[in-house]
Amino acid sequence: MWYIAIILGANVIIAAANVIFSYLPLWQSIVFPPIATVSVIAVDGIGAYLSRRLPEKWFVAEKTLKVGEAERKFYRKLRIKKW
Repeated sequence: MWYIAIILGANVIIAAANVIFSYLPLWQSIVFPPIATVSVIAVDGIGAYLSRRLPEKWFVAEKTLKVGEAERKFYRKLRIKKW
């Protein structure tokens, strides 16, 4: 509930600022902030939906990595035994 109240309050403040400081017509100053808010929420939702569809194995921290011989030599020179 607080989330919606904050969004609505921010839209009112943005609309008021647009009316006071903008050269846009009054109807555009009032209509554009809610449209922008809905657009941002929609883009965020699409991004969340797509990120949930990515393979789980891409986000596993305990995954073992294949390290090339040149990188192993570099780590040995630095005396790093585990990485």
